Amino acid sequence: MFVFSAARYLAELGVFNPNILDICKAAMASGSQDRDFIRLDRAIFKDCPDDSIDYAVMEKTSSATMVPLKAGWSDVGSWSALWEIREQDEHGNVCEGDVIARNTSGCFLQSNHKPLATLEWTIW
Repeated sequence: MFVFSAARYLAELGVFNPNILDICKAAMASGSQDRDFIRLDRAIFKDCPDDSIDYAVMEKTSSATMVPLKAGWSDVGSWSALWEIREQDEHGNVCEGDVIARNTSGCFLQSNHKPLATLEWTIW
């Protein structure tokens, strides 16, 4: 969705949301390196606002250009949105992994490590 250099984004973040930038810099400076990973300082980073890139910078900057794109975009911000974009079986289920679905319909069923079995139950 967004294309920019890291330096340009950080400059814009410093203008429009310096609190996020300051906290991230402090968390990096107090962090540690473990093999190939940089581990941010958790105590500092937990205070960072959870604003999206859109809200923190893109809605405020005058340095952006929009290019229309018809790509069938979905933000996939919920389980139901994820269910909608996946291939469903004849009962409207999305089944991924080792899944057995009996009398089950309209469900998103995913198993990564252990078998998952479902049975729709009707109470009279």
